[in-house]
Amino acid sequence: ARVSQYLTEGFTVFKRVLTSRVLREILYGDNTYAAALATAAAAAAAEDASAEAARPEQMVMRRRKGNQLWMGAIKSIDAHIVKKGFTETVLSPLTTREFGRYDMPIPSEASEIFQAKLNESRVLEFCRILCKNGRIRTEDIMLSRPGSVAQTEHTDSSWAGKAPKNPRIHYMTILIPLTKQTAETGGTRVWPRSHRSSGCPDWDSWVDMIEPELCRGDALVFDGLLTHQGMANISECTDRYFYYAAFGVGHDPNTEVTGH
Repeated sequence: ARVSQYLTEGFTVFKRVLTSRVLREILYGDNTYAAALATAAAAAAAEDASAEAARPEQMVMRRRKGNQLWMGAIKSIDAHIVKKGFTETVLSPLTTREFGRYDMPIPSEASEIFQAKLNESRVLEFCRILCKNGRIRTEDIMLSRPGSVAQTEHTDSSWAGKAPKNPRIHYMTILIPLTKQTAETGGTRVWPRSHRSSGCPDWDSWVDMIEPELCRGDALVFDGLLTHQGMANISECTDRYFYYAAFGVGHDPNTEVTGH
């Protein structure tokens, strides 16, 4: 039934993929993986020292990696947003997509948590059945802050080079809200069946698009060619965090972080 729903509508929902304990660990950086993080930090420090010794007269600029900086989603993202007056600077590897929307690639330690739960809940098995030879290509934590506007309707992959009718599944998106979603914080709206044809007829987004009901920890899985949009966060002070993964076959430029 789940496969049939996905093939017809372009999406499905898995309930309670992440438990409350796991959600706390991801958001607040509980100490479960403290030893692993300490090891990564020590390795990074050794790498810095080695580079500086090799080139003593040059300034060494090295791209920071997520696993050197991970302190849980909230602290890790906040640490990479520097505000001075009306100016905001976003530090690598954090990126922005639109105003108030941020993407943070997650390190291997956090990825292991997500992928273990995606396996236990059979989400990855489901993806492998429908998208043969696919694998997770990228994983991010996304943040939508109060004041962020609704995204333009879009697809996560491109129709270029695909059959115009009922194309083979090559890309699947997994979204998991990490915090409670409300009408004020916004969620994700999808256009059912829009993944089946590249030449969709005229439509009214408020009539034809729906917002699947998701509790925090639930997984929304949808086709990379399904039209969808992230909704505005009109709350006064509530951040909306969610996990994003791209599961696909081969390289797709859309699996890369595309912020600025």
